[in-house]
Amino acid sequence: MLFKHLSDQLGPGSVRNVHDVLVRMMTAAVDDKVVASSPCRRITLPVMPDEEVTPPTVAKVEAMARVIPPYIRAAVVTLAGSGLRIGELLGL
Repeated sequence: MLFKHLSDQLGPGSVRNVHDVLVRMMTAAVDDKVVASSPCRRITLPVMPDEEVTPPTVAKVEAMARVIPPYIRAAVVTLAGSGLRIGELLGL
C-alpha cells in the first residue's frame, strides 16, 4: 500500500530508490534480530519506462545559451557537451 501511494506521487525511479533504502533497513533489522522477517518481500514496483534519451541538437543548445542568464550559460554548454548529470556538474 505504501508503494502504491508513492507511485501516485513520485516517478518509478524515485519509488525504486525508496524501496531500496527500505529493503536495506529491513535486512539490517532481520540480521540484528529486531524483526523476524522483512515485510519487503512481495512488493510490486512500478515499471521503469524504457525511454531512449535524445540529446539536444547544437542549434537547440545555442538557442538555450542565448536566453539563459550569463552566470549559468557555461553550465548549459558544459552539460550539453559533457554528458554530466546536474549533480555532477554542481559538484564540479
